[in-house]
Amino acid sequence: MGGPAFGETLAVYSAGIGPWSLANAPGGASNTLNGVSVATSVVTLTLNEGGVNTAAGSFSVALAANANGIRDLAGNQSSFSSTAVVDKAGPVAADVQAVNGTGTAGRIDSGDVVTYTFSESMSAGSIKSGWSGAALAVTVALGSNGTNDTVSVSTAGVNLGTIGTGANYVKSDRTLNATIALSGATLTLTFTSTAPSGQLNTIASSTMVWTPSTSAADPAGNAMAATAATQSGAPKRNF
Repeated sequence: MGGPAFGETLAVYSAGIGPWSLANAPGGASNTLNGVSVATSVVTLTLNEGGVNTAAGSFSVALAANANGIRDLAGNQSSFSSTAVVDKAGPVAADVQAVNGTGTAGRIDSGDVVTYTFSESMSAGSIKSGWSGAALAVTVALGSNGTNDTVSVSTAGVNLGTIGTGANYVKSDRTLNATIALSGATLTLTFTSTAPSGQLNTIASSTMVWTPSTSAADPAGNAMAATAATQSGAPKRNF
């Protein structure tokens, strides 16, 4: 992570992590301070990240005065009390999962649910302008792409990116109806229609990969990273 920037060149730092205190770091107690480095007037704090969580929340940092710590070239020591961290971290895709609804297991049909998990709560309005996050009817494009068919919300202005299914679910490009709903860091897509059965394949197992849209953002306006997320766990009978 980043750290504080000071108004002048700093002396060589050799105090380790001792002078620094973190409170409410993202990920809770599993996120601890790993190291401190100083370059000219900028201090960088590195965390041991215990989980994917890019929310600033109530995260705060404090610095105690130390003779080998943060100080200027004249030896004047710096310190500050608990200070809130500004949210500058963009969200990332954490996971994507799919479960069968009331239809045929292993086939994309009505009732199936896809769950997109972000690294922090998201701005619904960045995913769809004017959206509150409540259930919204959308159109979903199923792209026939050999052994890696794709799932993407094709409704204009919806910024979710594309899922590569890792299998051949459809025999030709199809369009289905669905709803999406956002709650914090979790977005669910529920299919509400089914393509003709002759156009669908039933798949024993697959592993999905979600490539998110960089137009989505967190409530602070930090844009989504483009890094793809591979479905966690062993290959499964998705949908």
